[in-house]
Amino acid sequence: MSSQNMDQLTDIDLLFVQDGDDYLSLGKMEDTFGQLLREDTDRFQRVVFVLVPPGSSMDRYHYYHPDGEQHHQYVQMFDEELSPQVRRSIGKNHLIRKTGLLGDSLGGVVSLVIALKRPLRWSHLLLQSAAFEHTFSLTSESLYIDHWHIYQVVGQYEDHYRSQITGRTLHILTENRRLKYILEHTGASVSYYEEPKEHLWDFWREDLHRALTYFTR
Repeated sequence: MSSQNMDQLTDIDLLFVQDGDDYLSLGKMEDTFGQLLREDTDRFQRVVFVLVPPGSSMDRYHYYHPDGEQHHQYVQMFDEELSPQVRRSIGKNHLIRKTGLLGDSLGGVVSLVIALKRPLRWSHLLLQSAAFEHTFSLTSESLYIDHWHIYQVVGQYEDHYRSQITGRTLHILTENRRLKYILEHTGASVSYYEEPKEHLWDFWREDLHRALTYFTR
């Protein structure tokens, strides 16, 4: 999904979107992006989206969750095939200014996992209610993320969320607070928001305007 014919662009901002189908249908991404284009055409016409649909709910779990059966294969495919192929194709004629990942819930988790595989490839992470089950540990990779710009949003009512797939209780608010602390102490730039919301698509849809604006600023 792109805002105009790419042949007219000199440089672009490239955003990979986990749960691509859901961001279109439940997140109303096209409506939000249309509004942003009307507000500032010059700014937002440079954005190119790569929407990645994970398949069924179970496929999504096994691709996105660190304990999923196909998680490592999915991350490897994204890191070694999808991202390089898209960048090569676009980079033939255009300068890629920013490269980011957008994800909700488990999509936020896998976005961080992918970015940590090759930190210098990415500039922005947009994490909407990233559903971490425990504090994410950053090791030697943290030496290379001080150039990252991270957007984190989480609902104040997202602790004690019960996963529909595993039945486990997730303390999403608590873990996002801990992740913010860890990321800030690596030198990354973090814009962090807590809202009086639950773990629902209504929340992420309403937040999308601010998240995409952050990516393009």
